[in-house]
Amino acid sequence: MEKKNEEETILEFKTLIEQYLHKHKRLDFYLSKLNISKLELERISADILGLSPAKFLRNFIVERIKKDLTTTEIRMKTLCDKYGFASASTLTRFVKSSTGMTPSQYRALKYEK
Repeated sequence: MEKKNEEETILEFKTLIEQYLHKHKRLDFYLSKLNISKLELERISADILGLSPAKFLRNFIVERIKKDLTTTEIRMKTLCDKYGFASASTLTRFVKSSTGMTPSQYRALKYEK
């Protein structure tokens, strides 16, 4: 079997994240799906993305949530369901640790000019 090249691996990683981000936020799940070691994905990710795979995964999820917060009126309960968070407080901690703002504060940015 021919070894996938690095770009194909990263593309597959991104595709898997898009497909499963609402259920799986842990890197181990994606490593299993890609059938690759953590060390190998870290090397490829650093070469292609300039980020660790865990950081890329977290950033990807945060960016999707931020987009929903600033382009829709989606409720927190719906966001929790959409992204697989057990509660609004868990989602709030995740967003705040990544952006420095709560979802409400981030959402308010869309009204500022």
